[in-house]
Amino acid sequence: LPQHFSNHGYYVAAAGKMFHKTADPASLDPRSWSEPESIVAYPYFGQGECPEKPEVLLHVFNTTSGCPVDAARHPRYVFTDEQVLRKALTLLRTAAPAARERRRPFWLGVGFFKPHKPHVFPAELLSRVPALAEVPLALNGHPATRMAPMANIAELCTADGKAAPESEAGHRCARENIRMYHAAAAFTDGLLSKLLLELEAQRLHEETLVVVMGDHGFALGEHGSWAKWTNWEVATRTPLFIRAPWLPGSAGVQVATPVELLDLFPTVADLVGVPLPVRPRPDSYKGIDGRSLAQLMERRPISTADSAHDGGV
Repeated sequence: LPQHFSNHGYYVAAAGKMFHKTADPASLDPRSWSEPESIVAYPYFGQGECPEKPEVLLHVFNTTSGCPVDAARHPRYVFTDEQVLRKALTLLRTAAPAARERRRPFWLGVGFFKPHKPHVFPAELLSRVPALAEVPLALNGHPATRMAPMANIAELCTADGKAAPESEAGHRCARENIRMYHAAAAFTDGLLSKLLLELEAQRLHEETLVVVMGDHGFALGEHGSWAKWTNWEVATRTPLFIRAPWLPGSAGVQVATPVELLDLFPTVADLVGVPLPVRPRPDSYKGIDGRSLAQLMERRPISTADSAHDGGV
């Protein structure tokens, strides 16, 4: 997707988790970018490490699973997602003048890491989530009969291929992990708002397509499972928001039609007028999976018969 936009004259850059970084430099897909830094020294930054001692986390913050960071105790600590935001703001400010003057449009990818583990976030965000004893638990927290071991690999409140005793309803582990997850998510919410405010400050908010998405869902005790290791809806369904300011009738519209992240490539290109390979049949493109969701944003139905994967949602 970014490489396609670069090939069509866009300034294309990114920061943070757009791809999984490995030892192979090609894992960050240098061909995708037109910004030199994104090509030669991609600003990835990583998940971030917890700077606090376990005994402090337990006695000060009443947690053994998350990592609230007190700025007074760690004044030099820098959150990796704050680094992602700073770089994204720099890239946006670099692209903005040419975009405002309509000399060169831009495609900017920003990948925040949280609420991925480890749940590292500013300690003051604990005030925005319920206290430990008040954290709501999953209504259907009992493991399914003959649940596959893959559904409960050792992560959060699971261990040894089966639901651990700590995952049972009412146990501290469940409430604690839910609380830490939501605090980490609140951290990313705040960073995203700063990015969108900068888009407005650059006077580009009324002519920029904005897509907000996650790469997967996350179980928080439903069916006794945790994280992303099942194909149940709670682990596969992800947030997806699309804002096209030139389609005012789409504001606030929610759709029940099954869609896929594979639909983003044709959707984004369609909405901004970047050409795609010739369609061999309606709602499909040569060499590209997915279908454009532009019709849904215009309140026109689309067929679900030709989704990118038969039976996939």
